[in-house]
Formats: sequence, C-alpha cells, structure tokens
Amino acid sequence: MGKYFPLAARQRAVELFEEGVSTVAVCRRIEEEFGRRPGVAAVRNWVRRAQRGESLRSRPHTEHPPGVKAAAVAARLTGRSIMEVADTYGVSVFSVVSWTQTMWPDPSQAASLSFDEVVAETIKRMDALPPRPPKRAKRPQKPDPEPAPDQRQPDLSQVPADALAWVDQWVPGPGPVPDLEDLPADYDAVVALLKQERDRNLVKDAMIHGLYTQLEEQTKRGGPGKADGRRNPTNAVKTHAVDFLREHTTMTIKQACEAVGIAKSSYHDQLLQREQAQRRQQHRDQIASRIAAVATELDLVYGYRRIHAHLKQQGVTVSEKIVLAVMRRVSGILCVRL
Repeated sequence: MGKYFPLAARQRAVELFEEGVSTVAVCRRIEEEFGRRPGVAAVRNWVRRAQRGESLRSRPHTEHPPGVKAAAVAARLTGRSIMEVADTYGVSVFSVVSWTQTMWPDPSQAASLSFDEVVAETIKRMDALPPRPPKRAKRPQKPDPEPAPDQRQPDLSQVPADALAWVDQWVPGPGPVPDLEDLPADYDAVVALLKQERDRNLVKDAMIHGLYTQLEEQTKRGGPGKADGRRNPTNAVKTHAVDFLREHTTMTIKQACEAVGIAKSSYHDQLLQREQAQRRQQHRDQIASRIAAVATELDLVYGYRRIHAHLKQQGVTVSEKIVLAVMRRVSGILCVRL
C-alpha cells in the first residue's frame, strides 16, 4: 500500500511520529490531510527507514538473492524478531513473513536445527519450488461506482414512445368511443357507450399510475425489472392499479380486480410480497446502522467478513452476503474484501 502515497505524505507521517503522536493517530491525520489512510505497518516501515537514514521514496521491486532470503528466514526461525530481521538484511517485514510461511509452513520443524542448518535446508526448499508464473497484465481500472439507489431518479426514458398505446391494450373491455359518424342512433346506447368510456379511462389512469409506481420501485432497487420491454402488465403493476381504484372510487377489491384484469388471489399474493420486501428493507436498514456503529467504535476500515464476525459476536443474526450488500449500498462505509 505504501507505494501509492506521495513522498510528502511519508515525510509528514514521520514528523508526526517523532512529535509523539501514536501510530493509529498518524494514520488518521494522514487520511485527513492527503485523502488516503495508510496502514499501521506502512507507517512503522517509513519511520524505521527514516531512522536508518534511508530515503522515503518508493523503491523499485528487487529480487533478493537466495542467500539473503535463506538467512532472513533462518534468523526469524531462530528467535529474532521480524523488525530486527528486516533491519539486519534490508528487506521488508512483509517479505520476511511471506518467505517464512512459504518455506516453513510448520516452524516447529526447525526448532532443533541450528542457524546454518536452517539456511541450508531453506535453500534446498527454495530450489524445489516450482517456477513463478509470468506476471499478469494489469487489470483495467474499475469505473466509478454508481450512486446509491436512493439518490437516483426514475428513468422515464425506459418507457417506449408508444407506452400509452400499450395501456389501451391492457385495459379490459371494449375499445375507445368511435367517431361521431359511427355512434349509434339510439340515445340510451350512446349514454351506455359513454359510461363505458368513462370507466375505461378511469382504469387506464389507474394502469398508468401502476406503471409509474413500478418504475419508481425498480429505480430504488437499482435498475429495470423483468417487466421492461414486455407488452403485458405484470401483476405488480395491476396491484398498484387496484390500489389506485380503491383509493379514488367506491369499488370493492373484487370489482377493482375484475376491472384491471387480475385474480383476487394474485392481488393478495402481491400485497404479501410487498410486505415481505418492506420487512427485508427495514432489516437491512437496521444492519446498516449497526455496521456504521461498529465502524465508528473501532475507528478502523474492516472488510465485510470481519464486520460480519463482529456482528455475530454481538448476537446479530445476518448472512455475510447481506453485510456485503449493505456495505456496498450505504455511502460512507468503505467495503474492503478481506
């Protein structure tokens, strides 16, 4: 991580540490001043390099000879600290840990060996390792994250230009009133036809309301739903239309369902699904508040697995996938896959 910090940030971290500021506080101050938070190990590495009189500039990656690697591993296995080994052989603490874990998965095997014996055995194990695979090309930079679902606006451009014509086909019953030349001569027949047209327009308004409400819900969920591009309304759209008719007319549930063209059992099933979705959203909102509290309490950037383990210790029952989804959705909580 250290190579991504400018020289000024490293020098500032060393100055703060020499002034008596704790390492964790140094990390916080660097984040406030430079917009990126270094790790505790990176700050300690900068301080050690400054104390040895080395430059704080980024060092190019160098392949250490096998003798240096074997000696560093042997020194670590014979009781010397990681910091002391890194300072003695001029390597990073991360390299010492990586070499030791790779060459000696079970450090107890070297307990009865001397320093020279550990060096010789380490060189043999290094020779037996398979060749390193070629370096992969850098992955393309990820695009900027999309705004949170609650910050989006309904995208009405997804509605085709002939959407109203579709609604005309959705509405049950006879079609629109014909032209004046095609009207029947009987007065009562004309009145009945006009009443049918009035009811039809009322149902049409309810279907348009249901379509727009469904688009808003899809936008809040993060994208278009499976109904987009279809020429038949979903039960969710019809359910919103039934609610509109019940609110603005004196229709019963049965009458509104017949006018819209949805079975009464399907309507109640949609209401149950809507209630379950609301309960899931409330549960996720509670999880988001708990995650924010954990992040504030620990004052650290944790991955979703550690956050999940911390919530589990507090008695919160939730899956790792939900924790990951909530951390991605909520702005202000950094999600790191650890």
